[in-house]
Amino acid sequence: MPSFRHLSRVVSMQTLFEYSIRKNSDPRKILKYNLKVFANKVEDISFLEQLIFGVIENREKIDDKIKKYAPEWPIEKLALVERIILEIGLFELLYTDDTPHAVIINEAVEIGKKYGDENSNKFINGVLSTASKKIKKK
Repeated sequence: MPSFRHLSRVVSMQTLFEYSIRKNSDPRKILKYNLKVFANKVEDISFLEQLIFGVIENREKIDDKIKKYAPEWPIEKLALVERIILEIGLFELLYTDDTPHAVIINEAVEIGKKYGDENSNKFINGVLSTASKKIKKK
């Protein structure tokens, strides 16, 4: 997959993070601001919107999957950035079919390395790898 999607994933993570901490906020306004910050660097706005609004619309189902694939970690105890990276990764694994699972997992791990704590990438890799195996079996 083209590497330009990496920035879309990062911007979607940042938008969802702000949306999650600002109660009653409008995700479209947050996205509009983030797109101004990144100017013309985001090449695939439709993919970015798919991630953001797909996670928002399916958050309950996605969070149920996080609970299923990481049962030893209560979702409310996860760091918000890790939770959002997992939500984006699980959204892609569950609801899209144009990106190989290995690429989705690698992208999430790389974002976790940059924005999470020092062990985020291992946790994200474990949860998404488990989810990928279960999803492929269906």
